[in-house]
Amino acid sequence: MGFGGVRRLAGVWIAGVGFILSPLSWWNDLFVNVPLALVISKVLSMLIDVSVSRLFVVSYWVTNVVGLLLLAVGGGLASGRRPGAREVCVGLVMSVVYTVLAVALLGVISG
Repeated sequence: MGFGGVRRLAGVWIAGVGFILSPLSWWNDLFVNVPLALVISKVLSMLIDVSVSRLFVVSYWVTNVVGLLLLAVGGGLASGRRPGAREVCVGLVMSVVYTVLAVALLGVISG
């Protein structure tokens, strides 16, 4: 397997991790994002003087945004092209926008 094959395989793994963290997988909250956000928020609350609940919300959003970003970058690598800085920035912005819209829609739907 050449270097291109290794890059593509790494892209598949990165995209897989991104999918697991992203809000695109319906089961990720219960098994991945909420426990991860809880651990991150508790550790951060020991380091900085911010409540665990506020840090939890921020950590949860970050896990979703990072998941979407990893999905975009991994997909680019798996398709055989290397994403540039501009594509990564656009992916980051779109991930934040998507996460904000998803949270807003869920808030409207749930009440």
